[in-house]
Amino acid sequence: MKNSSKLMKEARAALALHPRCGARCKQRDGFCLNPAMKNGRCRIHGGKSTGPKPKHGQASAGAKLRGKQIRTLFQTLI
Repeated sequence: MKNSSKLMKEARAALALHPRCGARCKQRDGFCLNPAMKNGRCRIHGGKSTGPKPKHGQASAGAKLRGKQIRTLFQTLI
């Protein structure tokens, strides 16, 4: 048990020497305290991009046409 606590103290000491993210925080006055990556930001504030978000057909021509047909149907019913 003592050996694991010693390892934990060493890990925390090594993490304390690691550079920190430079992003500003909204929750508290100051900067983000997460460890920084090579680019100087943490995984939350500057990690690898996953690319643009897919639309999944929400703005396709067919979807727009169906929406227009539904709106005209409701207007005729009212």
